Amino acid sequence: MSARCFGLFLLLLAACSSGPVRLDEAHIREHGTRRFEASPAEVWLAFHAALVADGWAPLPSRPDAGPVRTPPRDVGGGVVRAWEVEVAPEGDGTRAVARPRAYVDGRDVSEEAVWTPTDEARRWDALFASALAILAAWGDPPEFVERGDAIVLEAHRFVRPAGWAATTIAPNGRAASMQRGTPGPDGALNPTILLAVAPTRPETDRAGFGAAAVRAAFRHLGGVEPPAGLRDMTTGPHGVLGRGEVTLSSGKVVAVRVHVWDARSPAWTLVASAACGADDDDCERSFAALVEGVDAPTRRRSAGPRRRRRPRRPRRPGRRRRRGGRARSSRRRRGP
Repeated sequence: MSARCFGLFLLLLAACSSGPVRLDEAHIREHGTRRFEASPAEVWLAFHAALVADGWAPLPSRPDAGPVRTPPRDVGGGVVRAWEVEVAPEGDGTRAVARPRAYVDGRDVSEEAVWTPTDEARRWDALFASALAILAAWGDPPEFVERGDAIVLEAHRFVRPAGWAATTIAPNGRAASMQRGTPGPDGALNPTILLAVAPTRPETDRAGFGAAAVRAAFRHLGGVEPPAGLRDMTTGPHGVLGRGEVTLSSGKVVAVRVHVWDARSPAWTLVASAACGADDDDCERSFAALVEGVDAPTRRRSAGPRRRRRPRRPRRPGRRRRRGGRARSSRRRRGP
C-alpha cells in the first residue's frame, strides 16, 4: 500500500471513529428536511400522527399555530430527547424540517456536540417514512361494505343489533347508519347508530359525531337542532356518554342520551355514535353489544395474505405411501 493510500485510510478511520458532533443548520437542511406533495396543514397533521404512533405526546396545538412540538422524553440510556417539526409551503407542496432536541439534567444541549450522525439519520428516515405512509393512506380511504347482518370496514365487523332493520351506507363508503325503525318510549326519537371513518386528528370531534347521530334520529320529523351541550359526561367501556334535550317544532322537549366511541390508528379514526331516548334501555344494550364486538376481525382480512401451499414433491417410481406410516417400496426385496 502506498503512503498516500495509507494516509487516506487513516483519515477515513478517524472520521468513522469520531465521537459526537454538533448538528449545524447545514446538516439539518441536508438530512432533516423533506418535501411532501401535500398542503402544509396535511403535512403538519401527518407528523403529529406519526409522532403519536411512535409514543410521543405532542403539545396541544393546531396546524396554523406553529411547529409540531413534543415535550422532552427519556428514550433510554439517560438520553432525553424531543422533536420540533416545522412545515412551510414550497411551490405546490410543503417543506418539512425536523429538528431533534437533546437535554442533559434539564439543560438544552441541542447546540452542543452530543449527536451521532448515523443514529440521527436513522431516526429522521423513520419519522419521514411514517409521515409519508400516513399521507399515502389518507389518499386511499377504507370503505364500509354490507355483508349479511354486519357492516364491515377492513378488519372490523359491526353486527347489526337484532330487530334493527334499516341499514344505509353513504355513497362514498366512509359512513354508515343503522336505525331500529321504531320510536323509543318518548314516541319521537328513532334510535340511531352512526358509523364513520375519518382521518386521525389530534382530537376526535366527539361533539360533532354525537350531533350527527341526534339529527339522524329525528330526521323522520323533518330534522331538529341537536343539544347545544351535553351534561353528565362520563367515560366508560363503551365510549363517552352524555345527556341533553331536544326541542321539537311542536314545542315538545325530548330527553336524549348520546354515546360516542372511537378507535384510533395512525392514519384513521373509527367512530360509532348513537342517539337513544332517555329511558330506552334496549337502545343502550344494542350500542353496547355493537361496540363490544367491533374488534372481532373478518377472517380473510385479519389473517393477512393466504399462505401459498408448497408444491407436492413427485413420488419416485415404484414407491407407494401407506396410511399413517412411511413410504415403502412396492418392489419385492431381493435376498441378501
